[in-house]
Amino acid sequence: MKTKEYWDKDFETRYEKLQKDPKRPPLKIVVVPHSHNDPGWLKTFVNYFQSDSRQILNLAVTKMPEYSNMSFIWSEISFLQLWWDQAHPTKQR
Repeated sequence: MKTKEYWDKDFETRYEKLQKDPKRPPLKIVVVPHSHNDPGWLKTFVNYFQSDSRQILNLAVTKMPEYSNMSFIWSEISFLQLWWDQAHPTKQR
């Protein structure tokens, strides 16, 4: 990678060239919300959950019914388990 933004002019140049090809379908961009917390990295496990993880998971659960085709990626099962154990049954559904 040439820049910290992980994008450089080579990507633009290649895309501009491909965009001129009439047989090429238009570019499709898929954005998938993702969040990540490291249990115990800067805060204790409980502090991370109380200050960050719980709110992130609550917001994701709140937004998903508004966007029926929405996906959400969450990798920290330990936080998900704690959230699930405390979540109201309607949120679990």
